[in-house]
Order: sequence, then structure tokens, then C-alpha cells
Amino acid sequence: MLGRFISFLGTTRAIFFGILLGALIGFLVGPSAEALKPVGTIFISLLKLVVIPLVFVSIVLGVYQTGTLARLGTIGVRTSVYYLSTTFLAVALGMVLVTIARPGAGVQLESPGFQPEVEAIDSLLGFLTRLVPDNIFTAFAEMNILGIILFAIAVGVSLLFTGDRGKPLVLVLTSLNDVFLTLTRGIIRVAPIGVIGLLAPLIGTFGFSILAPFWKFVLVVLGGLLLHAVVVLPFIFKLFSNRPLFGYVGSVRRALLTAFATASSSATLPVTLESARGGGIKDETSGFVLPLGATVNMDGTALYEGVVAIFIAQSLGLDLTVGQQFTIFLTATLASIGAPGIPSAGLVTILLVLQAVGLPAVGIGILFAIDRPLDMCRTTVNVWGDLVGCAVVEGKIKN
Repeated sequence: MLGRFISFLGTTRAIFFGILLGALIGFLVGPSAEALKPVGTIFISLLKLVVIPLVFVSIVLGVYQTGTLARLGTIGVRTSVYYLSTTFLAVALGMVLVTIARPGAGVQLESPGFQPEVEAIDSLLGFLTRLVPDNIFTAFAEMNILGIILFAIAVGVSLLFTGDRGKPLVLVLTSLNDVFLTLTRGIIRVAPIGVIGLLAPLIGTFGFSILAPFWKFVLVVLGGLLLHAVVVLPFIFKLFSNRPLFGYVGSVRRALLTAFATASSSATLPVTLESARGGGIKDETSGFVLPLGATVNMDGTALYEGVVAIFIAQSLGLDLTVGQQFTIFLTATLASIGAPGIPSAGLVTILLVLQAVGLPAVGIGILFAIDRPLDMCRTTVNVWGDLVGCAVVEGKIKN
């Protein structure tokens, strides 16, 4: 019986059940639902507990794997440039759309008079100071995200130059990555319980009216994902490949549908590899581009994180400086690289982006309530970006 309950917690139905139950409890008991707030707080703490080591290890391994394969020649360089470029474009697109549409204006997620939890980065000097910490252990303790990410990149590059002597550490990091992924999956399994603790107090305090403004947020996210998927990526596809676009989409549609259904780029990877072969991609290309993309290329996730951070700032009535917006841009890009290819990973790494500019994790309960369909769309864009990357890396095909 206990085993069945644990298995049920990991299903989409359980998350929806948690959403409905949290909303119902909040509606029935009103402000008294605040008693459940510690449950939500503990859930957020669990996410924060795992996100730093998970992202650190993921980035180190991602950089190391990229660097090792880059020595093979053009394929590694092209893949790295493509992944970074499309992720930059996705974040920028999301931030522009949310800034123009302002879905967070008028949304009350916290009591008036809120002050950021940590000092925000609002100058180039402050940005550089946090980017290069003088003590990495202090950076971990203070959740100095930018410093940790830079350190992870440096360790990955150093492992590349260390050669065979660094292989034992790579094995350790690979094992740690598996452990942290398993731990993250376990935490996400209890998401239905966490959602109750996050959502019930919100509904009990503000009522269902708090949900209404989020439809504008949903439209901004979906609009950004749609533009990136049908305009930005196809434009890059046509620019660097002479393959027939619609024929290629038809060949890989099974992978896109699987990504939509599973909301996991890692789980979709076997289907993605098979679909790429059906689309005429060489095995040597897809065997490198797709596994790496399932780890580090998260266009949809990066776009989403940029939108969420600015949305929360808007809901709190905070005007972000140019420095803070640049920090969101950079952190969303790098955090998406370290995001695991599992369902709801974006809600784990979004905490990094919020922390980088001193924003609290307010509204995360509502985001969990509406995240599953958005996550399915994000993952589809992530996988589509990987498949476009295969065609771009192979370049123009001689007729």
C-alpha cells in the first residue's frame, strides 16, 4: 500500500490532485490555511538544498564533455556556438516579451513594503565582485550563483587540460551527478505535498482571484516558446542547412510528441536519436549533439526562467536596473545549462536566477499549479532545438 502511494506521488495525476486539494483546502478554511505554510517552506528548502550541487556538477561535466569532444574538430565548435547562441536568443526573447506585456503588473504575491532578501547586483563592479569570489566555500554557503557557475566552468576546463590524471575525478563527478539527479527526482516526487503547502495558504489568503492574472503570464510564456520554435529556430535551420524544413519536421515529429508527453528531454533521448537518423542525420553527428543537448541545451527552460524572474519583480513593484536585467539574462542562460533533463527542472533552477538578483521565491506555489502544461511545451522546444542543432552542425548538404 505504501509502495503504491509513493509510486502515485511521482505521477502527473498526483500533481494535479495536489493542486486541486491545495486549492480546496485554501477555499474551505480561508486564512487558517496559513498553518500549512511550513510544508511549502520545507519543500522550497529541499529544492534549494539540491540545486547548488546539482548545477555545479552538471556544468563541470557539461564543460568537460564539450571540451573533450571539441578536440575532434569542427563538430564540437559548431555545437558549442549553436547551443550558446540559441539559448541567448531564447532568454532575450522571453525578457523582451515579459517587459512589454508586463503580466506581473497588479499581481500581489507578497505584502506591501517588501524588500529584497539579499543585496541586488546593480552595478558592473558589484557584478564582477560576485562573479569572482575569493572563497568558493563562502560562495556555496551564500548561494553566490554567478561565482559558483564560473568556478564550475573553470573546473571543467581544467579537467580537460589535466587529461588522464583527471579521469578519477570525472568518474566521481559522474556518480555524484547520478546521485543528485536521483535525489532531485525524489524531491519532485513529493511535489504534490509541497504544492498543497504552497497553494493552500495563497488561496486561503487571497482567494481564487490570485489565479486570474497568471493567464497573462501563461500567454507570454507560450507566445515566447511559439516564436522561438516556429520563427527563430527555423530561421537558423534555413540559414545553415538546405534540408527541407517541413520534411525534417515530419521525420522528427515522434520525438517532439514524446517530449511533449514526458516533459523530459533525457527520457526522450532514445526516441530523439532514432528520429534524427530518420531525418537523415549522420550517427556521428547525432551521437554527439543530442546527448550533449539533452544536458546543456534548454532553450525553452532558459526563456521561461527569464520570464519568471521579471514577472515576480513586476508583481512586487520592483523596477529592475540594467545591471539586474543583465544578471537575469546571464544567470538564466547558465542555470538552464545546468538544469537536469527531468520534469519540472525549470522550477528547480529558477531559484538560482531569483537568488542572483535578490528576489524571493514568492508565487512558486502558483507556478507549480500551472507548470505541467508549460513544462511539456518547454521540453518540446528544448528537443526541437537539439534536432535543429543536428542539421546546423552538419551544415549545407551537397546535392
